[in-house]
Amino acid sequence: FNLGYFLDRKDLEKTSLNLDVNGKGFKQKNLNTTFTGDVFKLRYNGYTYTKIILDGKFKNQIFDGKSVINDPNLFLDFQGKINFDKKDIDFDLEANIDYANLVNLNFVKKDTISVIKGNAKLNVSGTSLDDLKGQIFLSNISYQNPNDIYYLDNYTINSSFDNDNVRSITIDSPDIIEGKLVGKYKVNQLGKMFENSIGSLYTNYKPNKVIKGQYLRFNFTLYSPIVDIFFHGIDLGTDTDFRGYLNSDTNVFKLNFNSSQIKALTNTFYNINIKLDNKNPLYNAYIQMDSITTSRYKVQDFSLINITKKDTLFVRSEFKGGN
Repeated sequence: FNLGYFLDRKDLEKTSLNLDVNGKGFKQKNLNTTFTGDVFKLRYNGYTYTKIILDGKFKNQIFDGKSVINDPNLFLDFQGKINFDKKDIDFDLEANIDYANLVNLNFVKKDTISVIKGNAKLNVSGTSLDDLKGQIFLSNISYQNPNDIYYLDNYTINSSFDNDNVRSITIDSPDIIEGKLVGKYKVNQLGKMFENSIGSLYTNYKPNKVIKGQYLRFNFTLYSPIVDIFFHGIDLGTDTDFRGYLNSDTNVFKLNFNSSQIKALTNTFYNINIKLDNKNPLYNAYIQMDSITTSRYKVQDFSLINITKKDTLFVRSEFKGGN
C-alpha cells in the first residue's frame, strides 16, 4: 500500500500493515472510527521502519491514541491527542525515546554516530514551523556523537505571537542555552537574509529574493555542552553571550559577542569582545581580547578592525607579543 501517494506526501512510501478498523465515514470531517494493529513496514525519509503497534480512535476530527515502535534503530512509545478541528492543528503528545539512531534513520549525515535518548512533551498548535506556538519540554536527554556522550537535564521552548503577529521564542536550558528571539520572519528565509546582509558589502553581489518586512532580534547565553556537540574541543566561559539584529528590508546585520574565556584545543583566549555591523561607516568587524595563550606564544592587548569598501577589505591589527 503506497501511503505516500494516498496522503500526497513524497517523503512517505510503501507500507505493509494489518489493522482492525471499526467505524464509519470516509472523509476527515465525519470520520468516526477506532483502529488497532501492526505496521510491519513503513518507508519514510529513505528508511524502512518495522515493528510498529498502533491503538487509537478518530472522532470529531480528533485523533486520540498511542503507539509503540520497536524498530532496530528506534525504540519509542508515545501517546496523546491531535485535534484537526481548527485552522491550526493542536498537538498534545508525550513521547519516551529509549533509543534513536539518527544516522541510520537518515536524519543526520555528517557524523558516523548520532544517538539520542530522552523524554518529550508537546503542547503546541500550528501547521508549520512558521506559525507553531505553544510549549515543547524535553527532559533526561542524552546525545552521543563520535566524540562523547552529552547529558542534558531539561530543555524548554516556548513560542507565542502578539496582536501584531510578532513572534517570540524563548529557550530555557541551564545546561545548554538560554535566551530569546523576537521578530517577524519565515524560518526558511533566515539563511537568505543573512547572506544578503553580508553580500551587501560587495558591489557585484546579487541578493536573494526574500519577503519584505522580515526582521529578527536575538539575545542568548551559551554554555559549553551545546558548543562541544557541534565544535568538539571548544570550552566557553560561563558568562558567554551574544545578541544581534537582522533585517530583510535594509539588509542590516549586527552582532555583539562576549565571553570571559574560550579554550580551543591548546589555545586560550581571554575577555573576548566581537562586534559585527555591516552598515557601520567606521568598521564592519571589531575584535578585542585581553590576551591569547598558546603552546608557543603569548599575545596581550589584541585588537583587530576591518571595513570593506568597493569590494576591498581593509584590516588593521595591534597587539603585544612575546613569551
